[in-house]
Amino acid sequence: MSVILVEAGRGDPAETSDLLSLAVTDPSVAGVVGTANLQCPGAGGRIKALISGPHGNYLVGLRERLDARLISAVQTVRGQLGEHGLALEVNCSPEQFEQVGQLVETLGPDVPVVLDHLAGPPAAPQPSDLLERWVDGLKDLAALPSVSVKLSGILTQITGPASWRVEVVRHAVNIVGPGRTMIGSDWPVCLTGGSWAAAIDTVRAALTDCPPADLERVLAGTAREVFRLAERPPVG
Repeated sequence: MSVILVEAGRGDPAETSDLLSLAVTDPSVAGVVGTANLQCPGAGGRIKALISGPHGNYLVGLRERLDARLISAVQTVRGQLGEHGLALEVNCSPEQFEQVGQLVETLGPDVPVVLDHLAGPPAAPQPSDLLERWVDGLKDLAALPSVSVKLSGILTQITGPASWRVEVVRHAVNIVGPGRTMIGSDWPVCLTGGSWAAAIDTVRAALTDCPPADLERVLAGTAREVFRLAERPPVG
């Protein structure tokens, strides 16, 4: 089994450096999604430093806070992101779906955009209008080929019953497609709401009726494609 390490949302470049160093020592790590604080001046230099650093070949993406500053800032670094095959991960809610569209338009088709935590579905079944808003907005974003959705935050963001978690995951996969959804355990943050196994099993339960090839895409194939693991030189 291979994994991709993802920064914890602190916006701490030192954390990214630590994850890259950890990747060298653990053969199960296929890549790292770090941060370069793109909203702050000098982002291009920070990306260059990460890429050219001793373990920069493990960097496969950046995770940043979605706001108007990010949309403006990526104009200056989108070339670097595309050149180095880096995906951009963001957390968002349905209220920010318009901003996601703006971000995708600014980045262009060569930079994959990953929406973390199922793109902010309602935490519980009621009120039903929240589900409709999320579903309708996700359908619009699914029309953008560079957008994919990470099936993460299941145990911490979705507080409804287990059956609701399964339903939300199934909705996301049906809307965006198995080729553009990928599993994310959220470990160790998920431990506040359950176990690593519970997070993985929720996704498996949602995809019980899926063909094996579709399940493989969600569990591994989509991540390999989005983070372009096959295109990268051997690491070690």
